[in-house]
Amino acid sequence: MLRIQVKSCSGPIIGKRERAPGYYRWTAGLGGKKQLGTPTESYDVLALCALGPDAITFLYASDVTKKTFRIRPGDIHERTGENTWAGITRKLD
Repeated sequence: MLRIQVKSCSGPIIGKRERAPGYYRWTAGLGGKKQLGTPTESYDVLALCALGPDAITFLYASDVTKKTFRIRPGDIHERTGENTWAGITRKLD
């Protein structure tokens, strides 16, 4: 059994004041202050869902080393989920 933390983003962030406009952005921190803490204590897999293209990316909890993740729209698509999930299951063996 795996504990999965799911984070979602409805669409690319648009705006001049953003650090990376045009990117999907997720905050991986937990709690009210969004502290990163030790991800492996809370979950085994982080699932980053982009709701616009209905795509998902999986990260193993030990690979979560930053609080914010950004992905270009061209880098996330329907095959991304299959590829990253395959990487997760290989690490479990």
